[in-house]
Amino acid sequence: MVIRRLSIGLTVILGSSLLSFGASGSVVERTSALHQDLFVHVPKVTSSTFKGRGPYSVGEVTLAVPVPSEGYATSAEIWYPAKAIRSRSSTYNMGSWFPSPLLTLLKSKPALMSIATFPSSAVRNAASAPGRFPLVLFSHGWAGFRDQSTFLTSQLASWGFIVAAPDHPSRDLTEVVGSYIGIASPTNDPYADVQDLLATVRLLQGSVSGPLSHAVDASRFVVIGHSAGGVTAEELSSLETAQSTTSGENPDLGFIAMAGASTAGIAPPLPAPFNVLPSEPSIFVTAQQDAVVPGFFMRATYNVMSGQHRMITLAKSGHLVFSDTCATVPGTGVLVALLKGLAISLPAAFRLTASDGCHSPDLKVTKEWPVINQLTVAGVRWMFGIDQTTAGLDGLRSSFGSLVTVDTTGPAK
Repeated sequence: MVIRRLSIGLTVILGSSLLSFGASGSVVERTSALHQDLFVHVPKVTSSTFKGRGPYSVGEVTLAVPVPSEGYATSAEIWYPAKAIRSRSSTYNMGSWFPSPLLTLLKSKPALMSIATFPSSAVRNAASAPGRFPLVLFSHGWAGFRDQSTFLTSQLASWGFIVAAPDHPSRDLTEVVGSYIGIASPTNDPYADVQDLLATVRLLQGSVSGPLSHAVDASRFVVIGHSAGGVTAEELSSLETAQSTTSGENPDLGFIAMAGASTAGIAPPLPAPFNVLPSEPSIFVTAQQDAVVPGFFMRATYNVMSGQHRMITLAKSGHLVFSDTCATVPGTGVLVALLKGLAISLPAAFRLTASDGCHSPDLKVTKEWPVINQLTVAGVRWMFGIDQTTAGLDGLRSSFGSLVTVDTTGPAK
């Protein structure tokens, strides 16, 4: 018998074995040889079950990821279920992704650096919880970075997933800002971001030391992306769909595209193998007032999908509602505030992308985060088959009222 203390009545399933949390917090384990992934089982899933934190504490570690096809190495941030932690959450600084000359200048201005500090909602190098957990990939947006959505990545880990988010050197904040001051990109491959995700999976399929040792099941995954990362998520699913026609196996169990999607199936077609409509289940999430990726584009891509798919629209929200970057400096967002503080003027396209969703009339982003947490955790669990129904997705409008304007599995107009 194992004793644990949890604040809510849950059950954890190991394969088909059962770890039942009763009122006393005791756990009764029955073994199974089917598979070893550890899942949190909720007796009755509703459309608000996952809006708050799950039963696990959350750890965080950074790994170096070689990407041989691109000739570089990148870094991936990993959030994972951890043993009970009393330590305070770690923080990260959004300015850390500025190219070297600007970062040096930024560090000379402590007041500016301080507004870019944000909690990661995890404790660095914490001991992992016992067991092996399924993998979720996260792809950041254009001018984004691996830590850009810690509110969500740490939330997933608290519900029993290992979340891996690599930096994409072809389009991360370092590369985008660097391109404006004459720093060359490390690659010209338009699909380098897909290779970053695949390289991260390969790394986690191998022998990983430290707190992730024996903790990751990287044999299958769900992929989530924001903005350009939504395109990457869909393109990876297209690639895996194409390859599964010959291999008969598809490790990609589904994707969630947030404020961004590929043009698969829409003219002009993408080159093979990215021109194949993904067969995996998918969820498309749009922000009603997004001026960067308008809803009509997301709806057009959603409407050509042939597999199980869903469309959700968040009310009175902009492009960065899925990111941490509006949370600390409402009105402009952190990145614009940093550049203004450094007296650096960047093109209007960058300023729009770096501030859309941060200012009135958009809602404060934290108001929509419980909805995003709910639909993402519920969607990932459904794609992994942990929940056999879509109960965690059905009824979002009744649970969250005016925060959700569209929730449909039919054609989106």
